[in-house]
Amino acid sequence: MDLNIKSSASFDKALSEDNIAALIDHVSKLHLANVEFTDERVSRLVDFVNKFNSVESVEINGTSIRINENQIMEHQREVPLAGLVKISGALSQLPHLRILRIKSHYLGGTSLEVLLPCIAGIQKPESLDISANNIGMEGLIALGESLADMPNLQELRMEQNSILQNTIHIGDIVSI
Repeated sequence: MDLNIKSSASFDKALSEDNIAALIDHVSKLHLANVEFTDERVSRLVDFVNKFNSVESVEINGTSIRINENQIMEHQREVPLAGLVKISGALSQLPHLRILRIKSHYLGGTSLEVLLPCIAGIQKPESLDISANNIGMEGLIALGESLADMPNLQELRMEQNSILQNTIHIGDIVSI
């Protein structure tokens, strides 16, 4: 079953104590978009993830809007880095997680370097999508160093970042 949560209100309703029991062992895909991630919501999501072993795909979308020709971006509804680290740590405990999409969370600079060890801890990631995060050269270098810790990774998506515009199929990489 896919669980699509498209607002803070639907997050609060779907991940309430009353609904969690009904979802256990049924959710295989979790998609979150347009949720304002407070510390309490991050904690609730981590608790949710810790109870669901059947999850195979997680997508956490922030919202980034280009507002002028100089590529200055306004960021809304993004999970704070500390929250992403907690969530990724919980995701690393899911035995069936194969697809992770963390899009539009402004992971430029050193933020990706902080997050990658948590992502690399995921047991069998086959596809990682970190599109629209303003990842530049520092992030690309950190990512390259982390690839050895993700031997099952077959696809890496990095569209709409500062350095790459395409999907990378890991088997196609000979050298950088």
